Amino acid sequence: MDRRRFPRSRAATALVPRLSVAADAASVASRHALVIVELNGGNDGLNTVIPFSDVRYRALRPSLAIARERVLALDDRTGLHPALRALMPDWRAGHLAIV
Repeated sequence: MDRRRFPRSRAATALVPRLSVAADAASVASRHALVIVELNGGNDGLNTVIPFSDVRYRALRPSLAIARERVLALDDRTGLHPALRALMPDWRAGHLAIV
């Protein structure tokens, strides 16, 4: 199955039945929720939530590592990819969690 079509498919609803219930509840309450379902090949997790303080990060990914000065720091060890800048206000407000 194409990874770009999967989240909109009936298979996704069957695999995660509570997702549609949660989405309905969120829309009723006028709240927004971002749910990321990671699929192989669809997201590079180490360049989404970046362990920038780990020396192995750059050593093991010399051509893929995001430069420390570009990382959006979440704390003193981890940060987000610079393309996720729009999520930072939610992080600061305590409305975003990294699980």
